[in-house]
Amino acid sequence: MSSRHRSSRGGAAPPPMPRLVVPGRELSGPGEWPAMFGRSAPLVVEIGFGKDTFLLDRAAACPDDDHVGVERDPERVKAFLREAELRALTNVRAMPVSAELALGHCFEDGAVAELHVYFPDPISTTSGALRPKIERGSIGPAENGSPYFGNNSSSARRCAGVVLLWRRT
Repeated sequence: MSSRHRSSRGGAAPPPMPRLVVPGRELSGPGEWPAMFGRSAPLVVEIGFGKDTFLLDRAAACPDDDHVGVERDPERVKAFLREAELRALTNVRAMPVSAELALGHCFEDGAVAELHVYFPDPISTTSGALRPKIERGSIGPAENGSPYFGNNSSSARRCAGVVLLWRRT
């Protein structure tokens, strides 16, 4: 039997770790992010952080913001959280769930100040259950937020905010 945990696609939830947030375990409702971080701050969410360090780098550069990474691959979540621990980042949490689950149930309307999606093709990737929620605004920007769609070309990918779906203005 594999020790690999696959909570977002069935199976057992991952064991507790510092900075890990599992809906229904550490997070019982969408309005609990201030309690998760011990403060109220702008909330920045990245969908599918994978092996990239964007969110960790942003958390280090923006200590006054709180950062939540959503990634359904448990091994990538563990590596992300180990790196957050090494960097002593207290403003980072990770959710080992799908984007649809995270954005559909884990954030109150208007709670997210910035939403980042850095997939190879974020428009087709978000064409399933996620894209209509973004377009309808059910997970839309926080008050004073403005939509922003960027180019995800290989040269633009190195810049922050390439596929930033919204940010506060």
